[in-house]
Amino acid sequence: MMVFFCGLAFPVEVLPQWAQTLSWAIPLTHGISVTRKALLLGTNLFDPAIVLGLEMLIIQTLILLPIGALLFKRLEKTARKTGALASY
Repeated sequence: MMVFFCGLAFPVEVLPQWAQTLSWAIPLTHGISVTRKALLLGTNLFDPAIVLGLEMLIIQTLILLPIGALLFKRLEKTARKTGALASY
């Protein structure tokens, strides 16, 4: 589903509005948008469209990385208590 919503196969702008909102919440969408603009349009690193996309990636990283680390730690602790890690 993430490949469908991130704009890898087609631009996000062709999706309905509700799907565009969901798409821009995915970090991969910003990365693909920046890459597409840099490669296809030949924009440089200081172009406002590129800078905005990179800023969004940094903001999402600063928000999602601690959440993911805390969630992983909590789930790992639960898996150790239940012995789920030993079964694999």
